[in-house]
Amino acid sequence: MTEIKIKNFLDDIKISHDAKDFWTRIAGKLSPEEIEAFIILKKENPQDLVRAIEILMRREKALLGKDTKTLKEIFEEEKNMFKDLI
Repeated sequence: MTEIKIKNFLDDIKISHDAKDFWTRIAGKLSPEEIEAFIILKKENPQDLVRAIEILMRREKALLGKDTKTLKEIFEEEKNMFKDLI
């Protein structure tokens, strides 16, 4: 994904400025498969895209703060998200 596309990817989605900055910072580090998953989320259910980005932000903060309790809660939330999809 080019830098212009990365920056503009969330323009039509209601999401916080911090989340947009986070997305711009990490998008270049994502695999093509991960990018494709985000594109599908955007097309199918933008609210899931917002939720996924917010979870990634919380996970990063917990990892940087070595907050194992919060990490465990986040992993449980992610696991439950996948259960809801099945």
